Amino acid sequence: MRIHIQALRSLEDSERVRRACLTYLQNWYHHFYPDRLDLVAELQSLAAELQGHLEPAHLRWKYAWMKPVLGWSAAKWAQSALPEAKNSLVRRWDKAMFDLESREASHESSYGPR
Repeated sequence: MRIHIQALRSLEDSERVRRACLTYLQNWYHHFYPDRLDLVAELQSLAAELQGHLEPAHLRWKYAWMKPVLGWSAAKWAQSALPEAKNSLVRRWDKAMFDLESREASHESSYGPR
């Protein structure tokens, strides 16, 4: 990320570019917090070089209640894993219903309506 920012700033070093770089850092910040505090410190240092700062990562309201009960790492995991699990379940349900309807349609075309 440091190399990306250096390359961009070598082309243009303006307030607009610094804001874009800060946004870039902020967008990736939650991937490192709280598991890699060494990288979080480096990101904060890089943000300071850009005359800005990064806001602490936050959890969406649905998962924020988990932080005091289960800890930050578990709440962060739930925030990313549970929506994926829900989507997978919905896709499987949709495919099962499609297969069932296809089977019934095939059965009716072979033997006529019941």
